[in-house]
Amino acid sequence: DLYAPLVVRYVDLMESSIAQSIHRGFERESWEPVNLWKGGQVPVYPVLELLLVGASCTSAITFALCFLSSNGSGTSEDLFWKLDALQTFIRDLHWPEEEFGKHLESRLKLMSSDMIESCIKRTRVAFEAKLQKSSRTTDFRVPQSICTMFNVMVDAKAQSAKLCAMELGQERQYHSQIDALIEETVKEMITLLVAKFVVILESVLAKLSRYDEGTLFSSFLSFTVKAASKYVDVPKPGMDVADGYVTFVRHSQDMLRDKVNEEVYIERLFDLYK
Repeated sequence: DLYAPLVVRYVDLMESSIAQSIHRGFERESWEPVNLWKGGQVPVYPVLELLLVGASCTSAITFALCFLSSNGSGTSEDLFWKLDALQTFIRDLHWPEEEFGKHLESRLKLMSSDMIESCIKRTRVAFEAKLQKSSRTTDFRVPQSICTMFNVMVDAKAQSAKLCAMELGQERQYHSQIDALIEETVKEMITLLVAKFVVILESVLAKLSRYDEGTLFSSFLSFTVKAASKYVDVPKPGMDVADGYVTFVRHSQDMLRDKVNEEVYIERLFDLYK
């Protein structure tokens, strides 16, 4: 009875702090992949933050190791790390009163579910905004940021299994709701990216149609090419447009397959684009 209100107050403060960090993080998010453990480098997470949430060293190291296969954004990885550390700290209290212990667990699972949901939705909005601002021609190159946003979904799915799931009857719904949201969001992201590819393809076809035999432009171009070919080597009309499209497709495939950590997403994307 003496310490329970203090623990509740502590959880309230941490919830507010983490929520604010998410808001600030997404406002200035660059969508570059986080630094991973390569060549002795470790993820950039201040030790002070670890002490604030009271996580044990072993738990922190175990959680940090999972970032070896992660290329999500700085904000999303920071969120998952803080939620895990907070849950670990509360769990390690081994609260003697079972009912209050279950209440704390349920509270933290719901908090994690709400915050991961916010992360997913903010990422989805940023994904669409990024595509809208990008080129609509074969000059378009899939940026690293697009791949990072897909990887945020990959990480959210993996982390929600631990941070949101409970074995207490209907409380399992927290995890299933997040899974459904991630699946729907990934589907929307794939649809948006394929739509971008289709717009680019349509622009290429529109350009190539000008070279069809029988059109006034084609006749004029044919005359010009024949005249110029007497002096220099002139490529066949439309080949530069076709080559540009081939380069665009190859780059898109290579970038997505190399940078997105979920092959299923990539297969679904290109199956839809066929």
